Amino acid sequence: MVGAVYDREGVAVKAHAILAVSLLVLATLSGPAAAGRIDRTFHQSFNVSEGFSLELENGDGDVVITPSGTDVIDVTVRCLADVKRIGPGGDPDFEVEFESGADAVGVKGRFTPSGISVFEWIKIHEYVYTIEAPSYVTLEIRGDDGDISIEDWRAAIDCSSDDGDVLLDGFTGRTASFSFDDGDVTVKRAEGSLEFSGDDGDVSLSECGHVTVSIALDDGDVSATECGGDVAVSLDDGDVTLDLIETATTSVDADDGDLKLSIQSGEVERVDLSSDDGNVVVSMPEGGSYSYSISMDDGGLKLDLPGQQKYDRDEHSVRGEVRGGGAHLSIYTDDGDVVVTGR
Repeated sequence: MVGAVYDREGVAVKAHAILAVSLLVLATLSGPAAAGRIDRTFHQSFNVSEGFSLELENGDGDVVITPSGTDVIDVTVRCLADVKRIGPGGDPDFEVEFESGADAVGVKGRFTPSGISVFEWIKIHEYVYTIEAPSYVTLEIRGDDGDISIEDWRAAIDCSSDDGDVLLDGFTGRTASFSFDDGDVTVKRAEGSLEFSGDDGDVSLSECGHVTVSIALDDGDVSATECGGDVAVSLDDGDVTLDLIETATTSVDADDGDLKLSIQSGEVERVDLSSDDGNVVVSMPEGGSYSYSISMDDGGLKLDLPGQQKYDRDEHSVRGEVRGGGAHLSIYTDDGDVVVTGR
């Protein structure tokens, strides 16, 4: 097979430009294109126990994982696609490989080649992995452009995807880690440790209990609403908006994005915020005791801090204490404005 192009409900995936001229010549020599259809459904069930893991390679397929009330992993894979090809080979097909070991279940779906066909074009109408499993099963997911949805999970999750979006709604495990390219990751109602590594995708957290969050992105935005815990964010051009119920330590290191941090209550130990050209807006908890240091170049400054006891300012920095110090707030920005308020 010389090349393949995939189209998911009319959204074209870029073909290799280097094949364009050769494909045109080969198409002329090989005659008219042949059309076919892939219409396949696979189903398997596996008995499992505590300590098992599910190793899933879903490619461009969507994934829906929900907890079951039994010690069984139940997997259904549905694929419906139209195919066009040029050349003497047969139509491509789709298959799913199932493996079951002493402590792991493996599921891998893939489109199989059509031998010596010159060119294939596949338009996917439906490609879905529907999985029910006990929530004590560790999830290891490797995907590409498919969307992934996981509900009410209590075991560890290791999820890698490319352009597909990921939704985790309900998590009480120890660690959930996500690596991605342009897809967005949304986490709701989570506890434990959450790790995110991505390129241009956004990360959104909401209604999370006490979590430890580590986020490393390139150009994506980060938001957290009604969350509590310790947060560390590193990114390039994205904006960061954090509305935290409480936090002991929060750090954000950004380039051109705006930073907004609101801490509703609790004892704060340290907050470090750094942005190059972005604005920084901070709201500290009511009755908090902390010192602060703010460094900037060309930006403006506004402070509204009831209980402030010390204040010292020079050309590019400001230092002070609120209610005797204690915690420390550090802010750096180059050309951005800084606003800090307290209650």
